Amino acid sequence: MDTNYAYGRVPGLLRERYAEAHELIRRAWAADEPFVFNGRYTKLRYANCWPKPIQRPHPPIFIPGGGSIETWDFCIENNYNYSYLSFFGYLRARKLMEGYWQRVAELGADASPYRATFAQIIVSPRPTSRRSGFMARMFLIFSIAVCTSSQALSRRRATAR
Repeated sequence: MDTNYAYGRVPGLLRERYAEAHELIRRAWAADEPFVFNGRYTKLRYANCWPKPIQRPHPPIFIPGGGSIETWDFCIENNYNYSYLSFFGYLRARKLMEGYWQRVAELGADASPYRATFAQIIVSPRPTSRRSGFMARMFLIFSIAVCTSSQALSRRRATAR
């Protein structure tokens, strides 16, 4: 949404642009030599990622989302972590993540608890100390607590047997 308003991008092309950028990044991480990238939206004469990521084939990738099934599928198919951006509390996040775990099962992927996290914004009505001021009122907890449902853990235990 920010891209649409701030940069005047056509909303219907955002997934296509994202897919192209995803391809460029993954290819740059894997390539040993500079290469030409001639995409529809990005044209690079010398694409080169240096320094290279240490992890092989790539570092862990966390994809933020608001609950779209297309994003779920993208994360599951690419074995990325889906990070739900929760603005409506734990109960809504739990319900949405149960849908995500159902989708994981439908696509036949493993129920690793590392497949998902959620970010929860916590707002304090007043500062916790005199020094903390306004900045202490907002906290973003991201990727600290792995969002696992009891269903995902029980599926994992069942497949381990």
